[in-house]
Amino acid sequence: MLDATCIVLDFETTGLSPDQGDRITEVAAIRVANNQILGHYTSLANAGRGIPSFITQLTGISAQMIRTAPPVHQVIHELARFVGNDPIIAHNASFDRKFLIAEYRYAGLASPNNDVICTLRLARRLLPQLPNHKLSTIASHLGIRFPSDAHRAEADARVAAGVLLALSHRLAKQHDITVTPDLLTRIAHWPASQWLTRLARYKTRVQDSTGCDTQQTV
Repeated sequence: MLDATCIVLDFETTGLSPDQGDRITEVAAIRVANNQILGHYTSLANAGRGIPSFITQLTGISAQMIRTAPPVHQVIHELARFVGNDPIIAHNASFDRKFLIAEYRYAGLASPNNDVICTLRLARRLLPQLPNHKLSTIASHLGIRFPSDAHRAEADARVAAGVLLALSHRLAKQHDITVTPDLLTRIAHWPASQWLTRLARYKTRVQDSTGCDTQQTV
């Protein structure tokens, strides 16, 4: 079980790179605590960018929807208040993190220093038998259904939250260990071929340690 409060985050965007001028079109943030979904923040966002036709085909988000959406700076300030300093969980987290940093900068906010944990990397380690590690593939394997069409922020965030809880439960049950954001961060960054060995070392050190310092070399 996940012993922490975390924020599961998902953005829809106009493209793949904020460095190329792409901006967010929608955001969803799901608060997870005590192995339950306790709250959420969801909004479309108007950043004054056009919506490419392939994005509309993929997400269903149209230019008309964005024209009537709240301005992006308002959305990001609301998002920042909701997220606070809690660890952030995302599927393919490097994508969402780069947009989060860019949008905080545009909104005049300090760059976020939240811990970021990637469910894609976690699934590659805990579910290596899958043919791929797309969110839809992982969800299907775990018996998690999308509440609506994929590639909308809230649907993807809710499924990612379900994946997070399922993987955390599996990890806790199979390895008899308390699952924390620190542990998930470590697993996501340990080499896939070594994570079980390192987990065993981590578990032993946590059990034997009387402080935090001895864990840092795991």
